[in-house]
Amino acid sequence: KLIILVFLAFILRILFISQGAVSFHYDMARDAFVALQIWNGDLKILGPPTSTPNLYHGVLYYYLLAPIYGINGDPKVAAIVFSLLNSLILIPLMLLAKDLLKDLKWVFLSGLLFVISFEATQYAGWISNPSPAMLSVAWFFYFLRSWQKGNKTGLYGATSMAAVSAQFQ
Repeated sequence: KLIILVFLAFILRILFISQGAVSFHYDMARDAFVALQIWNGDLKILGPPTSTPNLYHGVLYYYLLAPIYGINGDPKVAAIVFSLLNSLILIPLMLLAKDLLKDLKWVFLSGLLFVISFEATQYAGWISNPSPAMLSVAWFFYFLRSWQKGNKTGLYGATSMAAVSAQFQ
């Protein structure tokens, strides 16, 4: 059922991308340009700028974009990759729901609600640095719950996912 939900979520998220329903503005163009520079060997240590002068996000976002734009160069492909990442949020979401709710019908319902969520479908193809953070934040909460239940490796997972999330947003 999880695989079916992930597939359904992915289909819903990419449904309109092929018809040109991809936002591509100044920030996205700037990020694509930097990603292509990285792909061509000009490595970066600063991520996208924030609205605060001289403050930057982590650089991991650029390195995520680099192979996408280096291989294809089409923003639609980047939107599809981000939509796939957004669809994979179902895995930690449903694992967490299984732990908290204990009943598989509620676990399935929580996954289904995410699949058809308007905000999740609209956010999925957004080519911007906060978009991939949704997956790492979902894993963060799953690992945090695991640590709360006494699994010491959960702390390492939660810390790692917090660091990855900080890279994106």
